[in-house]
Amino acid sequence: MPEDGPTGKDGGFEYKKGDWRPDWPNLLLPFLAVFMLLYRFAKEHVDWRAAFCVVGLFECVVFPAEIFSVHRGHWVYNEARIWGPRVFGVPIEEPLLYYLFCPLIIITVMQAIRLALVKWEEKGR
Repeated sequence: MPEDGPTGKDGGFEYKKGDWRPDWPNLLLPFLAVFMLLYRFAKEHVDWRAAFCVVGLFECVVFPAEIFSVHRGHWVYNEARIWGPRVFGVPIEEPLLYYLFCPLIIITVMQAIRLALVKWEEKGR
């Protein structure tokens, strides 16, 4: 039976293309820039305790799903583009970058929009 793709040393799917160059710092910069811009406007209006509870909940729901997807082969990472360390098969930058900044950016965007709408409403009166 022919293989669908290259196999790794443990018999699972291994995807490695190109020279080793982790892209997580390049992915982090736009997230960080947007977050810092929005943080200036919304920092006093965000309940940071609640925000980090959302991050924790997001981690608790999404991380097991990603572990399952990686172990089943539904989700693969280019070995040449990840940092290297893994947690239960998931590259460490995934919970550090995606699971942390995405919810925080969404929360700060919502607060910034809410503040802009309040100011707009006040100008209209």
